[in-house]
Amino acid sequence: IAFANDELALYTSATITDLKVVDYYVTKTGDNAGAITLYCEKDGVEFVVRTIVLRESGQVVTPDRFIGKTIDVKGIIDAYTSEISSEVQIQLRVFLLKNITIH
Repeated sequence: IAFANDELALYTSATITDLKVVDYYVTKTGDNAGAITLYCEKDGVEFVVRTIVLRESGQVVTPDRFIGKTIDVKGIIDAYTSEISSEVQIQLRVFLLKNITIH
């Protein structure tokens, strides 16, 4: 996600619609084990959606629920630094399963 003033957008609420989920990563260890990173595209732009560990009926939600689908997402603009790059990346962090709508 890119904003004209990235720093001003941090920690604000945003809704992004019609994102095509093309890939994912699941955190495997630590307190965030089960958290999902969804790599999405819209109009040729790449977006990263990051969830906390989402649960439904006590079960951890897995990425196969989203892969290959189009979603609308409501979350908070957040920043992170990848383990393989020192560059700060912008992402949309999602805290509730109900904030992801699948088409």
